[in-house]
Amino acid sequence: MIFTFLNLGLFMSQSMSDQQNCEQHWDHPNPFVMDVIVQAGHIDSYQHVNNSVYIAWLDECARENSKQAGINPDSAIDFGYGMAVRDSHVTYLVAAHLGER
Repeated sequence: MIFTFLNLGLFMSQSMSDQQNCEQHWDHPNPFVMDVIVQAGHIDSYQHVNNSVYIAWLDECARENSKQAGINPDSAIDFGYGMAVRDSHVTYLVAAHLGER
């Protein structure tokens, strides 16, 4: 799965080619992208990624975006600012399965 953290949300696609096809629809140029490979621990009893894992990936993406911007999320409290997910809304378009990116 490809996760793209934007100021307004997260984009998920099934493949890199899908991501490239959707670039023209992004709200911001050059969004932060985090590549994820589905592991066994992400899978639930329905044999796809558990919904709570997507939320954890969103948080991880926000933290990595923060690091790329030069703000270490682990020490942001010392600065009095940092990036965080303030609001999220997830629409699950497709299920992700073991081994998928």
